[in-house]
Amino acid sequence: MNELTWEKATVFAEAVTQDDVKRANESKKVPPGKYRCTCENSIPVEVFKEDYSYICANLQFTIDEVLEVKGKKPTDEENEQYIDWKIFDKIILPHPQEKYGARQRRILIADRLGLIDKEAETLRKTAFSEDIVGKEVVLHTTERSYEDKTTGEEKTVTNVKFDGYYALDEDNVPF
Repeated sequence: MNELTWEKATVFAEAVTQDDVKRANESKKVPPGKYRCTCENSIPVEVFKEDYSYICANLQFTIDEVLEVKGKKPTDEENEQYIDWKIFDKIILPHPQEKYGARQRRILIADRLGLIDKEAETLRKTAFSEDIVGKEVVLHTTERSYEDKTTGEEKTVTNVKFDGYYALDEDNVPF
């Protein structure tokens, strides 16, 4: 077996600006709440399972406005604090072994954001790669606890809810 050592590894020096440092320090967990955001980027990510793989659209949103934090109207301080923070979410794209819930979530989000061609009854291939980028949405996030399989430690993460996407012009935005 060919073991990698630091002497064999090709690692380069990295330029780091003060803005890079600031963004890294702000990479903290966004609290559960409702946020008006813009989708800034979509990156394809391949996920490998034991006997198959699939592609996800890894979406990056920037918070434009804080609408609610932990069930309450945000303070001016909270609104100022979380502006420009990032929220990430993965949308599982179609594949033969996909679970029913993954398909349902993808279709629900696409419908709410106007990504489905209603006449052709089609969710275009570019829906989550190109069409979503630049979209302004309301994201509803929630906390979820789980046990780390490696350490057994209880951890908490903030995720976009299963149905936590809303178009800005939607009448049923929950706030």
